[in-house]
Amino acid sequence: TYGILDKIDETVPFICFCEGILDSIWVKNCVAVGGIFPTSNQMKKINAKHISGDIIWFSDNFWIDESAQKEIIKKCKEFPRMKIFNWPSNCKYKDINEWICADKDFNKFWNEDFIKKNSVTLAQAKLIISFKKH
Repeated sequence: TYGILDKIDETVPFICFCEGILDSIWVKNCVAVGGIFPTSNQMKKINAKHISGDIIWFSDNFWIDESAQKEIIKKCKEFPRMKIFNWPSNCKYKDINEWICADKDFNKFWNEDFIKKNSVTLAQAKLIISFKKH
């Protein structure tokens, strides 16, 4: 979590995590975990920091990233209630940084309502992915 966990605002009803540092700077209350999913030690720290709210995973765009799809399906069993950002199916950008740099809406992912409205559980994401494949 690159020492940033102490900057999390505990009054925000969620904490987000993503793979890279560049992605994390664009998302409200977000930490970078340096991989597709936090290690067990990182998850313990995230949970300890944000006990009452949602934990929202900002994966790379799972509509175009097969490794993100596989990881979502794998983690669904372990964390079915964890939330994940539901990328719009027509989004052509690989990750948050690419999206922000392309459309120049630097505040998009700082809007709490936008984040909550576009987040689904991993179980729901697994269903979305399975429909995509058919």
